[in-house]
Amino acid sequence: MPVSEGVRALEEGRAFVHLSGWRAFLAVGTDAVRWLNDLVTNRVDDIGPNELRRTLFLDRTGRVRADVHVGTVGRDPSNPDGFRIYQDPVQPRSLEDLLSPYVLSSDVELRPFDLGLGIVHSGIDAVQFMAWPGPRDRIGHFPVQSGETETGLPAMRTSTRIEATLQDAEVYRIRRGVPRFSVDFGPDFLPSEAAFDDLVDTTKGCFLGQESVSKVRNLGHPPRLVQAFDAPEPLSPMASITAAGEQVGRITSVAANDDGSTACIGWVRWEARDARLKAEGRLALARRAGS
Repeated sequence: MPVSEGVRALEEGRAFVHLSGWRAFLAVGTDAVRWLNDLVTNRVDDIGPNELRRTLFLDRTGRVRADVHVGTVGRDPSNPDGFRIYQDPVQPRSLEDLLSPYVLSSDVELRPFDLGLGIVHSGIDAVQFMAWPGPRDRIGHFPVQSGETETGLPAMRTSTRIEATLQDAEVYRIRRGVPRFSVDFGPDFLPSEAAFDDLVDTTKGCFLGQESVSKVRNLGHPPRLVQAFDAPEPLSPMASITAAGEQVGRITSVAANDDGSTACIGWVRWEARDARLKAEGRLALARRAGS
């Protein structure tokens, strides 16, 4: 089944995407770097110039509350004034609101940021904004002035790079098997259930929810897993996943593959992680490599 030119360009690393509508705010002040580093799962006190780093914010039980992308602000990269933080708008709560109760007496100010985010192919892999594997990556990105639309940004257009839409990006994400917070898993999930262990830096010291995350790691496995599949026929999101006739999970995202099959993302209970699975009780699900 043919896909749009935008999807194909994303898969070939010759596209950029304007993440219009993404939440953006600043966390600045003399305590901002230490303060945020103590709250989120990934290390953010060594982010380099022109780098974005992905990290999670958890609650005290270790469940995911926000999945965000962080860059520094200030003229001195070795001593930044704080951070600019971007968040997918499908997430149920703004990280700005989630962080506010933790400011207390710290010299930290949270305020809106009026530059949006564009993501470009950066030479690491194909476009990374929904597929950053972990803390080592540098992500190609650029600021978007207020008022620019996803069909604008003429300076980014070249003979070899086109602008893909947000819908193109969603199809690309699903075909690549990348989970999305609030679509494929929700705030009752642990990072390990979404295969987001790479976004947890175990060497940096404390962060909110660390004890619960460590407990799950020490026990050996989470209660369920998000996995990527292929199905031979079209499917709908929320289709049940069964093993030996018993429901063990649910499909959460679907997109067409080139050969007419369906790329799927869904979650299954841990004990069914290697079982023979079916969707809607009839369609055999083939696990994607790495799932």
